[in-house]
Amino acid sequence: MEKENQTINVQEYEKQFSEEKFWDKVANVAKKAGIKTIYQALRLFYGMYSLPIEKKAVVVGALGYFILPADLIPDFIVALGYTDDTAVLAAAAAALKDVLSKESDVKAKDKLVEWFGEYDEKEINIS
Repeated sequence: MEKENQTINVQEYEKQFSEEKFWDKVANVAKKAGIKTIYQALRLFYGMYSLPIEKKAVVVGALGYFILPADLIPDFIVALGYTDDTAVLAAAAAALKDVLSKESDVKAKDKLVEWFGEYDEKEINIS
């Protein structure tokens, strides 16, 4: 398979995003998707409102991909279903690392404590 066929077209997934769909997805899959995936999704969600429109499009595309259950690796596949979602969210966060606010990181971590309880920072380390 050629490399361009393997690339995810972010714009395809932008139409899947809405705040309501995002919160529904997160609420329904938080434990199953895992803390690392949810952390990345929350970071991007909280950070997107302070981004310029062209950078916001990256976030909306990545969150749309996360919301859509029928993606590269369908979410229902045990132990693998969210690996592609995590990778897409992490790639978007990495591309925006210089412009995502510290406030978005704090809000995401606060929400993690609310949902998952106390956690070890190593659980959400993306590097």
